[in-house]
Amino acid sequence: YLGDGASLRSFDVVVKQFDVVQTKGTVGDMLYFGVLAGATAKNTTIAGVGVYDNRGATVNPTGNGVQFVSTSSITAYIGGMVGFNQGRMTSATDTTHGVEYHLQVNLVMSVLDNSTTGASTVVYVGGMVGANSGTIQNSENNTLLFGVDTYDVVVDINPTNNQVSNRNSVFGGVAGKNTGTIQQLQVLAHIKAYNQVGGAVGSQESGVLHSLTVAPYIRGNESIGGLIGVISGYSSIDDTHI
Repeated sequence: YLGDGASLRSFDVVVKQFDVVQTKGTVGDMLYFGVLAGATAKNTTIAGVGVYDNRGATVNPTGNGVQFVSTSSITAYIGGMVGFNQGRMTSATDTTHGVEYHLQVNLVMSVLDNSTTGASTVVYVGGMVGANSGTIQNSENNTLLFGVDTYDVVVDINPTNNQVSNRNSVFGGVAGKNTGTIQQLQVLAHIKAYNQVGGAVGSQESGVLHSLTVAPYIRGNESIGGLIGVISGYSSIDDTHI
């Protein structure tokens, strides 16, 4: 958890393996999982940070990437960077050397929902964040200094698994759920899931999507979209390309 005033700036994280197994829980439990932080407070900053699995090399999804298994009636937020973001995530500029560092994610993520009979697990999954009520924004400069792609976000969610059968699971290339602001990102998203699946956002409940370019490869049964899986409430969406 990143509390008020906390800051992470200008570094890379290479993910070897990130497994989360939740086998017990009380109804109503809230769980937060992210490579950088489970959750962030409103007055926090993550700037110019990259999260990769083996710097974009081929990853065996049965042994690497992000895996989650639940057998309880809980709500989980799972993100490549942060489980639940309430703060500010942005690019960073090194004025001394004239170098800019973008937020970047390049991950394989496997989300396995083995809910027991009668369990009502709700899982929000995003390439960057499970849920966002803050701000996620890169600069307009599309030159990336790290990684192997020209995209800010490259995610492959459930590459070899069958579609997640839980109808309460929500998947997005950037965020599972968004009520904040997401802007100026280039996104390449491969996702296999069941319900509420979007190339950028699974469930857009309010907030802003601005200046996004999304290349979606989506497989699902209900409420799927190249940009958003499902929209509820008022949202501002503009200058966005699929």
